Amino acid sequence: DVRIEPRRLERALAAVAQRHQSLRFAYRALAGYRGLRQLERSGESIAVKLADATSAGPALAELLAAARKAVPDIGAGQTIVATIIHTGVSSSVIALNVAALAADLASLPLLWRDLGLAYDGKLDEEEVFQYSQYVEWRRDLDDDPEAAQGRAYWDDYLKRHAGAVVPQ
Repeated sequence: DVRIEPRRLERALAAVAQRHQSLRFAYRALAGYRGLRQLERSGESIAVKLADATSAGPALAELLAAARKAVPDIGAGQTIVATIIHTGVSSSVIALNVAALAADLASLPLLWRDLGLAYDGKLDEEEVFQYSQYVEWRRDLDDDPEAAQGRAYWDDYLKRHAGAVVPQ
């Protein structure tokens, strides 16, 4: 058990946001455009909220329910809302809400891992594979002269194995 220090968590969140491109951006409405636009955030810190479940106040379940409702304010440029709930003298729970525009279900375990490493001061400096790099790689594959031949192969393969059971 560890009692989470708010300032240390803020620094760790900033390090993780710096590492993961999608967390470095804000998504805001801009005059003259439809929908939201992606803008680089200008060094704004990620605010950490505090709650206490150690006294006769609200129970942990109540505080977690409230933390789940503390969604990022996309219009204000937030992508993450973090809440520390102290549950004892030497224990805490972190509730982390991340905007769907910034992270999907598959990336959340990676963010948690990096947050833990950053909190402990052990975050690797090696650059992570960014989503924009994946998109560029996929585009290169689609533009490859052999792409049509590859798609035809896999279409044929899938047709021949249509009744096969796909592992879950």
